[in-house]
Amino acid sequence: MIADVFYNYKTGFIESWGRGTQRIIDTCIKEGLPAPVYEYKMGFLYLIFSNERINELTEMEQKVYDLIRLDPHIRQSDLAVQLDLTE
Repeated sequence: MIADVFYNYKTGFIESWGRGTQRIIDTCIKEGLPAPVYEYKMGFLYLIFSNERINELTEMEQKVYDLIRLDPHIRQSDLAVQLDLTE
């Protein structure tokens, strides 16, 4: 269970959250993702996650990503050669 939620039907508000709620938000932000959207519908709590990154990749990260995408089994040493990071 992601959050321990007590929903007050009279007020329509969630009264308490589990400890993990803030950790979920913090982890999303740390990974460059927006915080999830919490929705309460028909007696169920939904967390909606987005996979759209807030922060763009750096030029080097994009090069590494492209090389790994082309060859998922590429070795670290081969990446270093391709990126001209060897001495």
